[in-house]
Amino acid sequence: ERNQAMTDPLKNRSDAELIAMCKDGSDRAWAALIERYKNLIYSIPARNQLPEHLRDEVFQSVWAITVKHLGQLRDPQSRPAWLIRISQRETWRAVRAARELGRVLAKLLKELPRPVASTTPTQPPSNSPTTGAQPTTVANDDLALLSDEFDDPKTITNWLRVYQVEKTNANQLERFDIGRTERGKMTLMPFTSSWFRDWRGVLVHKRVRGDFIVTTHIQATGRSGNRPPARQYSLAGIMVRTPRNVTPQTWRPGGENYIFLSFGTADKPGRYQFEVKTTINSDSKLEINDTNQSEALIRVMRIGAHFILLRKPVDGGAWQVHRRYHRPNMPEELQIGMTVYTDWRGMQNVPPPRHNRTVIRNGNPDLIARFNYFGFQRPQMSAEARQRALSNPASVSTIAATNVPSVPTPQPTPQTKPTPTTPQPIVRPPATPLVADKRGYEKFVAPFLSKHCVKCHGPRKQEGDFRTDEHLPNDFSDRSIAAKWSEVLNMLNSGDMPPEGERRPKQSEMNRVAEWITQQQRIAEDGRGDKRIVLRRLNRAEYNNTIRD
Repeated sequence: ERNQAMTDPLKNRSDAELIAMCKDGSDRAWAALIERYKNLIYSIPARNQLPEHLRDEVFQSVWAITVKHLGQLRDPQSRPAWLIRISQRETWRAVRAARELGRVLAKLLKELPRPVASTTPTQPPSNSPTTGAQPTTVANDDLALLSDEFDDPKTITNWLRVYQVEKTNANQLERFDIGRTERGKMTLMPFTSSWFRDWRGVLVHKRVRGDFIVTTHIQATGRSGNRPPARQYSLAGIMVRTPRNVTPQTWRPGGENYIFLSFGTADKPGRYQFEVKTTINSDSKLEINDTNQSEALIRVMRIGAHFILLRKPVDGGAWQVHRRYHRPNMPEELQIGMTVYTDWRGMQNVPPPRHNRTVIRNGNPDLIARFNYFGFQRPQMSAEARQRALSNPASVSTIAATNVPSVPTPQPTPQTKPTPTTPQPIVRPPATPLVADKRGYEKFVAPFLSKHCVKCHGPRKQEGDFRTDEHLPNDFSDRSIAAKWSEVLNMLNSGDMPPEGERRPKQSEMNRVAEWITQQQRIAEDGRGDKRIVLRRLNRAEYNNTIRD
């Protein structure tokens, strides 16, 4: 694909020509236009270190605005600057929404009651299930490697299936693929099956120890097209489950323990709804909420024994706390992943032992679920925050992030001493000494600048009052110097430097320098204690989805 793009005759067309072709419905012209400006647009949210799903949101928002307004720009030279402004605006909007989520969690921590300390504290035995639920501090995000953007069909082998783990040989998925049904997505289409009490359905999962945050974007439709499912309890979502060391021969009732948040149709066929379910020793409690959304962004967070379920409007806005649960019986290691289930009426008369070890092929299933990605993160919270009753069952509620600023913070009464410290939902890692990458700088960065940049930004000539020989020392710990390097990165990503008429370096050389600058910025931000979110690249399938939309 990359070689085709380099030899594509559209690559040399002007912006005006490409835009005219786009208006005529040319997908190839859109691909060429995106190829020309994708690095420029991508660099803005990437430099602000937004996670994958937010970069996806910024990227698609920019192109949606571009479709509406780009043809109105008369001066072709102004288009890169215009795209930068739009990308910055959309990035700032996404950053504000993410910060709003932090304020929501901070408010929850501040308002919820503190746990009452026991006068005779005891330590749970080593084999107690509550032992695993004790919070731990993790300095690095070791869970990021588990994330899947669903841009490579081969990663399907990284996911576990519960029917295989428990040796039932009952594959309750009629369709299970990455990229075959729809590029850039995992598609799950279940047979008649469900999760309730001792009934065990579909779970595509990975095993995770300790605290976590998992996020996904779901489309759940009926089998016939873009409409809500028509069969009761046909939903898809995130499940966290206690692993069971059972086989069909050793299985006994009363052993299911899990929580999930799902999206689809529950008790109102043809309408979209959210369902949450908490199950303790196969005793299931569920709640249903109607929604006007046609797809869902959902998230589940674990902090010790507390589980927080969140949702977010797909068309923008802040994360909202949907439900909170306190589950001290959950062990340290859990199965975490995607669940789908459908056609409750078709299976409710099938006893759980039979349902769990067979495939019901004579039901009326009506669900196709498409997951855009599944992201894993390790939360970092202060010890103070972890002491709070994050999911006090007495105060479970849905809190809209947009209402937080208007809600006054409770003030202590005169008889109450104020808390000396304010809990924060995220703490910065300890600062580490910054070590400049001298070898990489001397090997390929400095020669690149000398060969391609000094002519216009050196001792003899200083375009824009900028000198690469004086303003770009190998020191990213200085924020002003790091900002200069960011300018260089923007110019490389936009293709504006070197200017027309000058000998252009190989694309591989430009990519190498851009990657080096990005890596040094991230190392410097870690060393300064700047907040950092793990990045993952926007995949090609997402570009294609943007073109199609």
